[in-house]
Amino acid sequence: MDFITSTILSGVLYDGLKAGAVMSVDHLKHSLQKWFIDDAAAQLILRKTTDLEINRDMSESAIQARIDSDSEFIGQLKNIPLMPQVINNISTHNGTGDIVNGNKIVYNK
Repeated sequence: MDFITSTILSGVLYDGLKAGAVMSVDHLKHSLQKWFIDDAAAQLILRKTTDLEINRDMSESAIQARIDSDSEFIGQLKNIPLMPQVINNISTHNGTGDIVNGNKIVYNK
């Protein structure tokens, strides 16, 4: 799964609210580092959080249920992509055999 789900967002909101954090663009961007959250997406999440009346007195499951009740918001969350990942492979070759990082395709001739 590579989009933000209501479960992930409710966990972030619950943890932040219980810790007494002020929900802000910076807090959301830091908490959701795995996804490409720009200022517009973070402001959308904050606005929807306010519209859905999510507060610190709610449980994580209550927050999730409130988020799930807004299908338009769920659709907008699904449009937030994952951050691209860069994988660096550092290898040392001693001169015998081959050195392949990743998938190797061998054609038998």
